[in-house]
Amino acid sequence: LLDIIPHSQSIIAEFPDYYVLNIGVCDAATREIPLWISNMITKPNGGPLHRLIAILHHHLIKPNIAFFTRLRGRRAWLSTAQFQALYSDLLKTLRENTNAKIICLSINQANERVESMIPGSSENYIAYSSIIESCAQEYGCAYVDTHHLTAAAHYPDGTHYNDLGHQLMADRIL
Repeated sequence: LLDIIPHSQSIIAEFPDYYVLNIGVCDAATREIPLWISNMITKPNGGPLHRLIAILHHHLIKPNIAFFTRLRGRRAWLSTAQFQALYSDLLKTLRENTNAKIICLSINQANERVESMIPGSSENYIAYSSIIESCAQEYGCAYVDTHHLTAAAHYPDGTHYNDLGHQLMADRIL
């Protein structure tokens, strides 16, 4: 969500008839490191400190991601309050600046692989999906619940739809 907000004006300038918002999984997932550290290690051309932190993350933290996620208190990069404010602002901006129909999708439920790697994400996905549903209602947007899908059949990696998942979601959206 943080990546979308700075680009909202260029997105609006496309003048689509529909917006389908399938966002939130990155914001709701629990994380082993804070966002500012992630931003630091993924920053291109970072200095020696950035490279050292990236090496530590790759060789120490990432192999023990579940442990460090628990150590951080199973926190996501965005709190529910931050997510709600940003999601609400995005819907408000789209409503005020376009005549497009807005369709908001819930977050897919985490499978066992995701939950074992980043514990607490399943619980967050439910809470953040509730925020999405409430914001959709507040701004008169359509809400499509994805909880009828199963990871094994529709998004085997725990996040991304396979062909069947894409087809079912396209049918639901239509």
